[in-house]
Amino acid sequence: MRRELKFTFTENDNSDYYIISHADDFYDTLWDLDNVFFRHHLKHNPDNLSEEQLDILQKGRDKLYELLDEHGVDFDHVE
Repeated sequence: MRRELKFTFTENDNSDYYIISHADDFYDTLWDLDNVFFRHHLKHNPDNLSEEQLDILQKGRDKLYELLDEHGVDFDHVE
């Protein structure tokens, strides 16, 4: 399936185009933050973090998911 997005913007206002054209980069960054950073540290604790530090990381991960949910973004919808 092919989908096409068309934009009308002035030469000085291309922020919407930038966001759309870099959506995969934004997604990859959030996925890496969740899986490469939060999940890895919470599951394996490579830095021997204290329980308090791990709790802070978990709260950060929970907040990430809360914000994603507020904006209708879900990692499960992308393959």
